[in-house]
Formats: sequence, structure tokens, C-alpha cells
Amino acid sequence: MTQDKCLLSRRLTGMVCLALSLLAIATHARAQDRSFPYVLGEQELVIVPVSFGLSLWGESLRDGYEPITRTEISGLGRHDVNWFDRVATHNWSSDWSDRSDDYRDWLVRAALLLSGTEATYWLLRGKLTAPVVLATMFGELYLCTVGVTYMAKGVAGRKRPYAYNTSLSVDERYSIASSSENDVFFSFFSGHVAAAFAAATFTSKVFMDIHGNSTWSYLIWGSTLSLAALTGYSRVKAGVHFPSDVIAGALAGGAVGYLVPALHKRSAADRLSLNVSPTRWSLQLRF
Repeated sequence: MTQDKCLLSRRLTGMVCLALSLLAIATHARAQDRSFPYVLGEQELVIVPVSFGLSLWGESLRDGYEPITRTEISGLGRHDVNWFDRVATHNWSSDWSDRSDDYRDWLVRAALLLSGTEATYWLLRGKLTAPVVLATMFGELYLCTVGVTYMAKGVAGRKRPYAYNTSLSVDERYSIASSSENDVFFSFFSGHVAAAFAAATFTSKVFMDIHGNSTWSYLIWGSTLSLAALTGYSRVKAGVHFPSDVIAGALAGGAVGYLVPALHKRSAADRLSLNVSPTRWSLQLRF
């Protein structure tokens, strides 16, 4: 990425973060009577170890792939890809890849900034546990997203679209694939899209849970999900993901981004229980 692009990215990130901070502060000023909706509980005994376990398992699977060979690359073509995903095999663009990095990073920073802004506000109001709860939730969001993504990539072992792009020469495709060890095998599903949708959904749901339904909360839902969708579009245009990779990543990331705050709401925490015995354990959510 050029220096001008880096500068533009930083400026846009700063504008997004500033706007989100001002919005959170302004909304708080109109809703002084709201209580903090989240609490830590037994869910931490499941979310954290399961996420770590998935990450370690996925990483071990990823390490098991041997680098792709030039002969293997030469045998691949667009006819090997299903009709729905074949559009991605016509694409290759480092510029679109850089854009997808920016879009994802803006959303992750927005989620982090919202957590920090809310934590500061509640801390100043005397809610000393709020920063710990929000930090824990953000950490679990990261762990869950990484764990599910690594596991899926390691199990699927799907080659990236550029490997099938016959508009590129065999040497070009092999050079791209070999420049990043065995990354060519990790197309499914898109980690960028999973992270983008996880951050977008998390940001939007936390804002709505704290501030309630309003025009502002719907605006945040719409803008963050639109940017997450743009991340997915960019990954396809870059030639590094198929449309089905993007759809699966969006579903997985969106589910994580929604469930992490949902499981920490006081109403959900009161219904959640973990039962452990010498022979078995179970997690129950009462409706």
C-alpha cells in the first residue's frame, strides 16, 4: 500500500472512530436512566476454552498442509469450480485486497472504540465492573471468530480462486501461491469477512442493547453491515475468495458477533447454567 493510501486509511479510520464516539456520548446524554445490560457468568467457562481449543485444533490442521506444487497448479482451471463460484476465478487485484484489509480494520477498530467509549462512560458513573465485562466480551469475540475460522479453514482445505485463474500463467499463479507458504489452501471460509461481520454485528448489538432502539441504532446496523458486505465484495474482486466463502464467513461472523453480547445480557445470564460432574458436563439455557 502506498503512503498516500495509508494516510487516507488513517484519516478515514479517525473520522469513523470520532463519529462513533460522539454518537455514543450524545446518546448517553439523552438516556441517563439506562442500566448497564451485561454481566459475566458461567458462559465464560465454556466460551474461552472452546474458542482456544478450536484455534489450536485449526492451527494444527493448517500446519499439516504441504506447499502446493507447480504441477498441481498447472492442472487447475475454471472448469474445476462450480458455476456459482466461478466468477471469482476471473479476478486478481492487490488493490482490492488492500481495500478489504482497510474495511475490515475500520470495523474492528470501531468495535474496539465503542467498547472503550462505553467502558469509560460507565466507569465514570461508578460502574466499576463495566470495563472488565466489555473487555472480556471483546476478547471472546476475537477468540471465537479466530477459533471458528481456523477450524473451518483447516478442515476444508479449499484452494483460493486465483489458483484456478487461467488468465494468469502457471508461473504467476505458482508465484502468488508460494509467496505465502500454504495459504492457498485456506479459502473457506473468509476470515476477513468473518471478522468484519463479527465486529459489525457486535458493535451494532452492543449499541442497541445499551441505548435501545432508535434511528441511531438502525443507522449503525445499516452502515456497519454495509461496510462488512463491501469487505466480502472486495475479497471476491481480489481473487482470494469465492462468493460461497464470503457467504459462509458472513454467517459465521454474524452469529459470533450477535451471540457474544446476547449471552452476556443479564436476562440471558440468569437463564444460563453450567452443570459439572465427575462423569459429564452440560450447558443449559432456559427459555
